[in-house]
Amino acid sequence: MALTPPAELKEIEKELERVIREKDMYLEAQEFEKAASLREKEKVLRAREEEMKRDWEKNKGKGTSPSAKRTSSSSSRAGPASP
Repeated sequence: MALTPPAELKEIEKELERVIREKDMYLEAQEFEKAASLREKEKVLRAREEEMKRDWEKNKGKGTSPSAKRTSSSSSRAGPASP
């Protein structure tokens, strides 16, 4: 059971915190174009964070990580090797 959040989620949270701090700094300096750019990045990061949290919560009790779901056993379906 994976009761702890995946490392990628923690990295997104760290990046989100950094972007918010930087955005606030630009707002205080009245550099609104830079702040707006960071606001857009913040929105993207928040969406990714929410999606990852949903996936993690959905798979938490199953012992399967979202990345493990993506890997398939397609190699077992491969035909014979070429001569």
